[in-house]
Amino acid sequence: MRYSYAFSCVLLSLNFFSIVAQSRTDMPAVVKGIVLDASTRSVLSGVNVVSGSAHTATGTDGRYTLVLTVGEQTIRFSCVGYKVSERRVNLMPGDSMVVDVSLIPVAVLLDEVTVVGERAPRTTIHGLGGFSVSPSRLQTISGPFTDAYRLIHTMASVASNNEMSSQFNVRGGSADQNLALLNGAQLLEPFHLKESPNTSVSIVNMELLKKALFVPGGFTARYGDRLSAVLDMEYREGNRERTTALFDASLVNASATVETPFSTWGSGLLSLRSTYSDYVARYLSSGDQRNPSYYDLHAIVGGDIDEQHHLKAQVLHASDKTSGLVDGNYHTTLVSIQSTHTISDRSSLVGGLSSYSQDEDLSRHVSNSLMTKYSDISLWEARMQFESRISSAYSLTLGAGTQNYTYTIDQRDVFQGSTGDSLVPSSLQLRPTKVAAYMENLVQLTDALLMNGGLRFDFSDPNENLFSPRLLLAYRFAGGTTLKGAWGVYYQTANHSQLLAAQRDDLPFQHRQKAVHYVLGVEHPLQRNLSFRLEGYIKTMSDLISFTRRRSGDIIHSSRNDAQGKTLGVEFELSIVDDRVVAWINGAFMRSREYNFFDGKGWRFSPNDQTKTITTVFEYRVAERWLLNVRALYGSGFAYGDDLPGVKDSRLHYPNYT
Repeated sequence: MRYSYAFSCVLLSLNFFSIVAQSRTDMPAVVKGIVLDASTRSVLSGVNVVSGSAHTATGTDGRYTLVLTVGEQTIRFSCVGYKVSERRVNLMPGDSMVVDVSLIPVAVLLDEVTVVGERAPRTTIHGLGGFSVSPSRLQTISGPFTDAYRLIHTMASVASNNEMSSQFNVRGGSADQNLALLNGAQLLEPFHLKESPNTSVSIVNMELLKKALFVPGGFTARYGDRLSAVLDMEYREGNRERTTALFDASLVNASATVETPFSTWGSGLLSLRSTYSDYVARYLSSGDQRNPSYYDLHAIVGGDIDEQHHLKAQVLHASDKTSGLVDGNYHTTLVSIQSTHTISDRSSLVGGLSSYSQDEDLSRHVSNSLMTKYSDISLWEARMQFESRISSAYSLTLGAGTQNYTYTIDQRDVFQGSTGDSLVPSSLQLRPTKVAAYMENLVQLTDALLMNGGLRFDFSDPNENLFSPRLLLAYRFAGGTTLKGAWGVYYQTANHSQLLAAQRDDLPFQHRQKAVHYVLGVEHPLQRNLSFRLEGYIKTMSDLISFTRRRSGDIIHSSRNDAQGKTLGVEFELSIVDDRVVAWINGAFMRSREYNFFDGKGWRFSPNDQTKTITTVFEYRVAERWLLNVRALYGSGFAYGDDLPGVKDSRLHYPNYT
């Protein structure tokens, strides 16, 4: 009896362990992790994560959890605008594995993407386009003014011989030939302190930037109505985990930012920035008593309406008040809303509405003249963009948009002479409309060859219908060397200052200016942390609206399309990155010439010609929270203005600067 009972216990125990073992074998495995943008290191929401029949998507924090069966599995990560990534895992029963993934963006082609981020401060993604910068590096590299625009000054393509101004010229182009976007909405003159032509600070708050993409030329068909370059910026949304507050002060201004989550669906932030007006006044003049002051206010709300819809709204208001040489005030206001709809793991639809306005009420006293200017400029914009990955080798982008402008400008110049005062009035009342549509085809022709062929159509009053073809190629050799090329046609409509000049001279409004870009470049990794880039370009320009830059920095526009131009240049960059050092040295050598059909001077240097620029940036991580940053610039000055006494040779330039 005792042995029978013991034998029964043994059988019962074996049966129990057999059941446990069987249940252990049937236990699923869990894979979880976070998906990041390889360029900015920011989290990606809405990324599709698929393995067999199991499917999920990343949340607003970029995280995902996938329950899988045991054995070898392939997990596929896909998101519109990014290269598909796959990971193979071997799972045991009950495993809980962490798989973090960084997806490479494929929205733009041509120059390498130079990434300045948290974990990889400066790395290269071969064969793609633009210069992408994360907010963490913007703070240190931009200099004492903590201005996002001033970081662009360190690029080889950029010329700026004025440390006090945020404005910049790209490859022989004028400052107004650069397209600036914020969350998809266009910015016209996004600067504080612009009443002084040689001084400006961007109204874009660097504390709020999620990413900034700079493309110096040969940009794709989605960007239009500019001849030179693109600066595409995006604000982040508020903290979704907890309420935070940040107070910051630089040499120029102070800011306060508050962020807070809204339940589980979204978040918001509010930021106020104001200048130290007395401190800035010391830099603006040594004699005149100028007392400028400014502030800007930023509010952003974003959240997920449901799993497929994301909504973001922003309000930006900037205000300046000045007294002294220039008296008065001016304001800028931007209100926009953007909706992102994820149709499937292969397609998405993004739409946006925005209202932008800027007004000025200024008077300026110069010698024996008085200028008064009142202007009210507004821009209403609607846009839509559809992106779809048709196959692993082909992606299609379709977009359309419309812009409606209102120009109300009244300018009066009073000159005091021996025979009395003379009045030169000029005014502009105009409501132009622009309509655009574009198509981009991103094709992986081979494993090494990537192509982006695009076509853009632009219509504007008065009745200009223009097509702009674009072609960009990138080929990566086995050793890692990437060869890049671009060709494209670009048009730009006259801005309000140019239209005012035509109205003043009682001439028909100018038609669009034209530029054709030819770009060829090569990028070669010398070592794991060291890379070299060389790029050459030619820009041919026609139907240009010429201008003269006065000694004061004022721009005097022509009233007609009276010039053509040609720019040739070559650029190089040597960069190094490791855990402690982020450094690069770049240089540019350029010749920009212009031919005016009416002044009889023949070919001469354009006002934007700048023979050479050399820039060095060095950042060393001394300790975990300590950075040492050094910037050095050397370059030649712009070509002389026509009003410089005793200078008649337009081949001469202002002295070199450092």
